[in-house]
Amino acid sequence: DASDVELVSGINSVKVKLKMSFDGCGVTNGISGTLFATGLDEQVDSVVEVVNRMLTVSAEKNSRIQKVMVVSVGLSRGAMASMKLALKLSDSSFSSRISKSMLLFDPVPGNSIWTGFPYSCVKCQDLSKTGNILRRVLALYPYEPLPDVAMHAPCFPIYPRNTFVEEEVTLGCHQGAVFGTIPNPQKPYEMASVLSFRRIKDFLDSEDVELQFSPDVYQPTLKECINVCQRALKWKQSSNPSDVVLSERRTHDRTGRGRVIVRKASGIDKWLNKHHRNLEDVRIKAQMKKIANNGGKCSSILNDLDPRQRGTGTFQLDLEDGVCGCESII
Repeated sequence: DASDVELVSGINSVKVKLKMSFDGCGVTNGISGTLFATGLDEQVDSVVEVVNRMLTVSAEKNSRIQKVMVVSVGLSRGAMASMKLALKLSDSSFSSRISKSMLLFDPVPGNSIWTGFPYSCVKCQDLSKTGNILRRVLALYPYEPLPDVAMHAPCFPIYPRNTFVEEEVTLGCHQGAVFGTIPNPQKPYEMASVLSFRRIKDFLDSEDVELQFSPDVYQPTLKECINVCQRALKWKQSSNPSDVVLSERRTHDRTGRGRVIVRKASGIDKWLNKHHRNLEDVRIKAQMKKIANNGGKCSSILNDLDPRQRGTGTFQLDLEDGVCGCESII
């Protein structure tokens, strides 16, 4: 189990796992945090202090711990804080002994899509210099747009070339995509939350972060998540049969590609999104293992895993290049 830590002074022994959490900057810093992301830097600094202290104690006690693995999950401005953390850790004197992976859920700097004002979190969107520590990134983007006046356009940072990056579009609208889970979800936000839960949990499992849930937290199964994807894939058609893209969400794309988040009409694509394809692959591999264990042959379902059969770029929820919005560069 991971131990909660709040004060650096409390770290006097080598701990295998530590955990920290923070309220949103709008909660901790009021209107200033809401508008200008005030408070994020202080939160990030506290994490850096803890990481440095862990490595210092490790050296003092001649521990065998050679590296600290930092795994962060952030929503909205919390995702921006994760990006700030990657930059500050890469500047640490211990950077050679730090490895970081992060899950960015709808990273929103809070800037105007047209003018870039108030230029919040702009300097943390170029992560190209964090290649020495940033190992993996999973960035999830709910497809539903909010009005431009809400200044909730997400960003696409610049990543190091050697970082393993996954960028996926998912169901839902910003924080509405991470509500509670229930069996047999029917409403859009319920379906979105089920997929988000599974994607986040699977990411943390793969990073050796063990989660413990209370009995009242429903954990959707692989089969249930695939069912949600299959039902969402049959989303209603546009009243105009010629419409291909039914929804667009503008972004701040620091890579210069001007990408937009889209949802296309049903009946065009084989998969809801990349997560849907990955879930189906897990299901197929489980079937193959079961058949093989029973002495059977798996040739009849191998085609489903063949990339030539799966196709490429066939996602209803996807990213499309274009020229859109403001890159927020100062």
